[in-house]
Amino acid sequence: MSSDHFSVDTEKMRAAGRELEAKGVELQNIHAQWFRLMNQARSAMGSDNNGRAMARQLGDNSNKTGVAVKSFALAVRRGGQALQGAADAFVATEDGATQAAKNLGKMTGAAGSVGDVSTGNTSGSSTNGSSSDSKPKTTGKH
Repeated sequence: MSSDHFSVDTEKMRAAGRELEAKGVELQNIHAQWFRLMNQARSAMGSDNNGRAMARQLGDNSNKTGVAVKSFALAVRRGGQALQGAADAFVATEDGATQAAKNLGKMTGAAGSVGDVSTGNTSGSSTNGSSSDSKPKTTGKH
């Protein structure tokens, strides 16, 4: 592949995005399970001073871990969504460029019947001011 070309396999990009988004959902489920398990562990530590101290320490650490997992899960999901969006944008850009090239080809092929747009002279228009309509008339080809 030469350096002046860029291509993307948008189907593979979308598939990777879907997979990444699914992993983000799995991480969110792990996050929910994490807090359920930590709550069970804290309640099993007892109600004496040592039990409460251990539960507090476990709670602080589990909260920090839980926040990190939740944040990571969201980032993974959004990354997957972004990949899918990038694939869609690439296809839309490519389709737009293809259509513009087709339109340019049609205009170039019909240049003899359209006139010189740079001077305002288009076929069917009056350049001597005798037309009752100030708008140039076109041939109907677009």
